[in-house]
Amino acid sequence: MYFMSNILCSIIIPFYNVPTELVDKCLTSIFSQDWGDNSYEVIFVNDGSPSPIAHSTQSLLDSFDHSTYIKQENKGLSTARNAGLAAASGEYIFFLDSDDFWFSNSIGQLLPCLKESKYDIIKFSSLHIYDSNIHAPHYSPTALAFESGCEYMSTHNIIKGACTYCYRRSFLNTQGIAMPEGIIHEDEYFLTQVFFEAKDVLISNIPLYAYIKREGSITSRTTRQQWLRSFHDFFATLKFTASLKSSSQITDIQTNAINSRMSFLICDYVYNILNSTLSHTDKRSTLSKLNEIEYYPLPKLGSNLKYNLLRAFSHNYLSMLVWSKTIRFILKLKSRNQNY
Repeated sequence: MYFMSNILCSIIIPFYNVPTELVDKCLTSIFSQDWGDNSYEVIFVNDGSPSPIAHSTQSLLDSFDHSTYIKQENKGLSTARNAGLAAASGEYIFFLDSDDFWFSNSIGQLLPCLKESKYDIIKFSSLHIYDSNIHAPHYSPTALAFESGCEYMSTHNIIKGACTYCYRRSFLNTQGIAMPEGIIHEDEYFLTQVFFEAKDVLISNIPLYAYIKREGSITSRTTRQQWLRSFHDFFATLKFTASLKSSSQITDIQTNAINSRMSFLICDYVYNILNSTLSHTDKRSTLSKLNEIEYYPLPKLGSNLKYNLLRAFSHNYLSMLVWSKTIRFILKLKSRNQNY
């Protein structure tokens, strides 16, 4: 533990059973950034991992004066992140999973935006990769500012993944926002809260975050029990998002934002159910939960083309299967074209 004031960034890294070479690359990618004379801290949270951190990892943490190591019983990703939030003192919060890393020489391009101390949320770009030696792609820098998270949410999908945004800590504290504990789809829930309450938002295309796809990651859902748990928890986000419309003081821009968010979430919910390995009986039963929040038959929710196609095909289960196969084909075709 250390004591330091005027910290610009707090990077929170939960750890649980991640190969040493990935953890070390994660930490090295932070320490080797172009920070200049700007101060930052690393908060490493061991979430009760059965495999202890390696000597090389401990050495990396010890070599950095502004690092905090927290060890707790295994309570899950959200609890680990919240432990990091409670210990953080930086003006901006970054989440970085211990099996991912930051592209080199990227944070320096975000620093001018961070030092403005204006934005509640700043988004940066990410890339899903299989090879950890891949470098950030070339790009022409762009940045769009929005007066509120709802303004952005009204016309854009919120890309899932809490790690592809940074958050002003005072904003999170004032709004009482933390990671929801005890559910799998914590990012979707958290990001809905964050964007609904945020005032100033900056969307940049600076490539910072690299997601490494690997076997055994927490996004792998293979058994029936895992699928059902996943969709049960995803439904909690749908239910929470729908409940935001119940306020008597809700504005038009907030209503539009919630409708837009629901259209994207419902598409993900239905698509993932239909493309899961669940039986057709389980799929029908899981889809029927939309009745509980009065979102079936699917209502009109704006101009989301993907959702409106789903709505047109949603009169029966077989039609929705056709929709999901069509979307799956389009996504495969898009992915194939991007590889040329």
